[in-house]
Amino acid sequence: MAGDAITSNAGLARRPCGGLRSLIATGFLVWRERRHAARASDELLALYRAASAIHPNFADRERYQLVVMTRTGCDAAAARVILDCAQDSFAEWPVRRELTLCDVAHYLSMTEFLKAHEGESWIHTNLALVVKARIPKELCVARRIP
Repeated sequence: MAGDAITSNAGLARRPCGGLRSLIATGFLVWRERRHAARASDELLALYRAASAIHPNFADRERYQLVVMTRTGCDAAAARVILDCAQDSFAEWPVRRELTLCDVAHYLSMTEFLKAHEGESWIHTNLALVVKARIPKELCVARRIP
């Protein structure tokens, strides 16, 4: 009888894992991720438009490089590395294609958010949907690379 009481009370002494608190925390994190991606996309679009106005003869990748350099404060070599990472992350699979502003915005918003929230090890929402909602479609459509 005493053993039964200890067993039944032991279950009450432990707090359940997750629960409502975890659900609310995850929901708040999702909101923050989406908000960051929306702001980053808006800012990157403005930088892209400024670069396009100043350098209308530049190729898209050269404009993206200027955007990355302005956004991050890095040099040209580091910006090329960032663009290569964005290419590898979003424009290689399932079909190899040209890099788009949406790819760059998606990559930068993800990496910036993860860097700012080092305790989190992954993104909880589909940031591509947020990015594509903020950046005009013509800057998200890419041509296939043969």
